[in-house]
Amino acid sequence: MGVSIYYSAYRDAPLGAGDFRALEEAARVQTEGLYASIGARLPEWKGCGVVPSVTEAPGELAEPVQVLAGREPREVVWGASKISHSGCGAEVMEAQLEFHMEVGLPALRAVLPDAEWRVHIDDHDLAWDGERYVFE
Repeated sequence: MGVSIYYSAYRDAPLGAGDFRALEEAARVQTEGLYASIGARLPEWKGCGVVPSVTEAPGELAEPVQVLAGREPREVVWGASKISHSGCGAEVMEAQLEFHMEVGLPALRAVLPDAEWRVHIDDHDLAWDGERYVFE
């Protein structure tokens, strides 16, 4: 079982080349952080059967944080990531969701703070908590 998390940013002003490069860099850094977080837990998860014993790398369990050019009016960037994959326990999915909502997506949002960000998991919208600086 798995879910997907979708994110997009809207604003009237188009992205400049520097904006998009900054978003790509933030996505790259966040993907490294996600993979490091999962990699640190991989031996434990393999040992207790939470992930298949043949799993060798975090990229087998998680998709990267990504940014793509907008597809509709005012949408300047969007992305989507599959959270967990078949054969994994709920703990793996929870770890990925927590990372995306508390670390990865806030980092992207920080690059474009003037944009209206929309985030949802499958059909459920997530709200931005500006005080805690997380999506929930």
